[in-house]
Amino acid sequence: MATNDKKKKYDLETSSDAVDAYWQKKSEVGAYDDRYKNSIDGTLNRIQNSKFEYDAGKDVNAQRRIGALRQSAKQGMTDTLGKATSLTGGYNNSHAQTAAQQVYDQTMSQADEILAAARDQAYGEYRDKLADERASLSDLMAVSERDYGRWSDAASRADAEANNYLSIAQDLAAREYQKERDGVADSQWRENFNYQKERDAVADSQWQQSFDYQKESDAADRRAAAQKSSSGDTSGAEYEPASTTDMKYYTEKALGVNVGPELYEFINGVYVDGLISEQQAYQILKDCGVNDPAAFIEREGYIGTATTPYDIIRPKYGQFY
Repeated sequence: MATNDKKKKYDLETSSDAVDAYWQKKSEVGAYDDRYKNSIDGTLNRIQNSKFEYDAGKDVNAQRRIGALRQSAKQGMTDTLGKATSLTGGYNNSHAQTAAQQVYDQTMSQADEILAAARDQAYGEYRDKLADERASLSDLMAVSERDYGRWSDAASRADAEANNYLSIAQDLAAREYQKERDGVADSQWRENFNYQKERDAVADSQWQQSFDYQKESDAADRRAAAQKSSSGDTSGAEYEPASTTDMKYYTEKALGVNVGPELYEFINGVYVDGLISEQQAYQILKDCGVNDPAAFIEREGYIGTATTPYDIIRPKYGQFY
């Protein structure tokens, strides 16, 4: 079963879900319980402690046969003694007694054979019973091993699936931890970003205020110089080049307007306000893609004699703005 299937089956959304699935799978297969253990132990104990013992006195069949043999021996002895005494006129004699005893002894000599046969039979029964016990033990062990094999296979499968859930739990836990860390990092980054944004806004506002103030101040100075120039007093009517930072600002502004009258009016405005020099005005036009600034000014305005600050770049319609 694939990991995604397991996640779907157990709805593994969090590492806690995966841990629960792990313990659930581990509990599906309990400890092995051998139901044949007692039978195996009992049979094995009987086999190991078995010992052949034979007591003829307790052998009913042997004793019955010995009894019958003794009865037959006595009867033979009586018959022999009777025949022997009849030959002597009914008188008992030693010859008759000897003959009768011989018949008895000869008959009873078969008792050893009867007892030996009975012992052999008992031993054979002992061996047969022992063989049956061993066969029974073999059968019990076979079914026990079969059941253990089935349990072992089920336990191995359960362990494998449980370990897979454990791996999923570890993976989800790592993701949850990383997600939490990312959330903290994102929050810190957002706080820093917002703080820097506020600081930049304050700095931009301060710079813009300073720039606007400087621009108004420079424009006022240029207008004052122009008034002096128009009255014949040209002392102090000079254009100072803009700083590198201001040039960057004016160039960016110029790049935002269309090349044509709008660009001319913008350049003319900042020049007339005394914010840039004539050379800088030409440079901004080149940066905006005007290859020939002089021709551009001739087309959109014209360059006059530099008798006054406003004659360098004149507005197209006689207006400065």
